Amino acid sequence: MASSSDRLVKLAFSSFSNLMVRQPTLTPAAHEWTNFAAIVATFPASVSPNQTQGKSDNPLLTSSESVALDDGSVVQEGFSTPPQKMETICMATGTKCLSASAMSERGDLVHDSHAEVLARRCLMRFFYQECLNSIRGSSDFLDFGGSHGIHRFTVKRGIGFHLVVSHTPCGDASIFPVQPEDRQVIEKRKKVDGPEEFSPKRQKTATSIHEDTHRTGAKCVPNATACDSYLSGKDYHIIGALRTKPGRGHPTLSMSCSDKMMKWNVLGLQGALLSDFLGPIYLVSLCIAKCPFNFASIRQSLVGRSEKFSFSTGGFRRHAPVISQSDLIFSHGKHQADLDVTTQKSTCHKSILWIRNGDSSSSVEVIINGKKQGATGKSKLSPSSRSMVCKMELFLLYEQLADRLQSMLSNHSPRLQQERTSYAFAKRKNVSYSSCREDFAAAFPEWTRKPSKLLEFSTTTTDTETTVD
Repeated sequence: MASSSDRLVKLAFSSFSNLMVRQPTLTPAAHEWTNFAAIVATFPASVSPNQTQGKSDNPLLTSSESVALDDGSVVQEGFSTPPQKMETICMATGTKCLSASAMSERGDLVHDSHAEVLARRCLMRFFYQECLNSIRGSSDFLDFGGSHGIHRFTVKRGIGFHLVVSHTPCGDASIFPVQPEDRQVIEKRKKVDGPEEFSPKRQKTATSIHEDTHRTGAKCVPNATACDSYLSGKDYHIIGALRTKPGRGHPTLSMSCSDKMMKWNVLGLQGALLSDFLGPIYLVSLCIAKCPFNFASIRQSLVGRSEKFSFSTGGFRRHAPVISQSDLIFSHGKHQADLDVTTQKSTCHKSILWIRNGDSSSSVEVIINGKKQGATGKSKLSPSSRSMVCKMELFLLYEQLADRLQSMLSNHSPRLQQERTSYAFAKRKNVSYSSCREDFAAAFPEWTRKPSKLLEFSTTTTDTETTVD
């Protein structure tokens, strides 16, 4: 019988394969590889109306399997009876990231196009859509209710969200000892990729298989108190460091996926803006496809490093998702490319986004360099060139939802255009989230800070066309 992780990964991979069949031009080229991430929702045998998500509502686990660890985190161990229904909510591919110099002050570019980050941004857009559906009474995922005049949405009881990824997250979670089977692949890759891929600086001279570690392209943050030594063998990387993603020859300000996922395990997947409408939403599980894998290292990176974080208020806490690995391989991924010892492959330059819509339809998009594919010249600045998951598009959905709720409360027209606030102000608006984020920042003072000017845009300074009605 297939494991629960295999079932989740199989569903996500099948959803991607079906998309490639429907739109074959999206398929990565034979000489390319990419990373893949998807959010899969699971449902129990029955979902009662007006019930909300709770600690024991993991649809893949029994309530008795919730364990409080000595370090204060909450983890749910072991899989039980599979749920009646699983559904892929969104998918994304990607390995690219814009350099600091290429970032936009208009909120119209997606700065980080790694698959895990894009999948989370797709989920945020999905939640905005479901909030609006919930108001109409047509959401399968959210309940709508009010308390003391404040409208809130809650995830229906028993529904869980799982992240499926094709490879270990870049950064700290990808640094762990090389195993014998990994060494065989590395040695074969040398013959295919050529000596230029294995410069003297990166040569592995250790004689013991456990005296070397897997490498990550993410660099220690500029203000780090300790940095990589780049010595050969097991001492090449430092463990536990905050890292930024590499760019095309230029540094970036985007934190590694390992660091961002650690943050999601504290602040939730919903982010600052959605916290005005939703409480914290945490991953039930992280399922990693077949690739080099080390459970202890990955858990320490995504959960253990935040042990210094003790804040718990407003529903926020340090959460530990179930971490597991599947035996299934993503056919367009890095591990499959590494196993193909006859061909040299390069990373795919585009990212594919897919989001489930509430009316059984879906939204598909391809982005390159932070914009929709095909955006060139003057069209780069037009609203039609913006990705559906860029900051501006999500901010427009935030204001659309806020307008709908305000209109319901006051029976007045939506806010006047001149009353719109900046994106930065909206991010600070939720007191509980802001307080939790400040405590997180205090626990990780080396975390890269983006220039404030990148967040000062508003919806009144640009042409708009976003709607999900």
